[in-house]
Amino acid sequence: LLASAFNATSQTSTSSSLVTHFTEATTDPNDHYDEPIVLPPSTHSLLFTSDSICSTPFMFAMGIVVLSYLCLGLALDNNLQDGESDNVFNIPYQVKEGVKIAQYAAIIIALVMEEELPTGFYLLRMITKKSLHEKYPRIMYYKFIFSALVRIGMGYLFLFNTFLVVIQATGVLEIFYDVLAVSLSL
Repeated sequence: LLASAFNATSQTSTSSSLVTHFTEATTDPNDHYDEPIVLPPSTHSLLFTSDSICSTPFMFAMGIVVLSYLCLGLALDNNLQDGESDNVFNIPYQVKEGVKIAQYAAIIIALVMEEELPTGFYLLRMITKKSLHEKYPRIMYYKFIFSALVRIGMGYLFLFNTFLVVIQATGVLEIFYDVLAVSLSL
């Protein structure tokens, strides 16, 4: 489905070369900004490469974003419902050692798996308004910023949900199944 949306985009808009290279010239010889920057082939890229907000690729990308935020929001609401005033996050007491080890492992796995935050920050840092305008004058920089901020917000929401799922778990398999379910909402 994603590939067909990219194909539709490449036929109708400026994203015919979605995977493109941006280079930044710097005066500092220690900086390595001369390497090409590749836009990731994701639905977030469709948010700023589409010609208009009424286009099919933009609507497809917004649908995916809304659905992802909805799933992450529902998971967050569900995870916070059973908390009490003295235990807001509903953390179970006296879990087994195996569960504690799995909790730490799941946090590390979630941090390694999560790609929205580093990608969003990297793109914001490396693609300037000037370089985007020089390469693609029709792409509006505010749409690029919106796309990156949506990506970053989704990453933080994912990590917070994962943290809640992990600290509320009472069984080892429960941890990994729940972390997998949260990661599928991205």
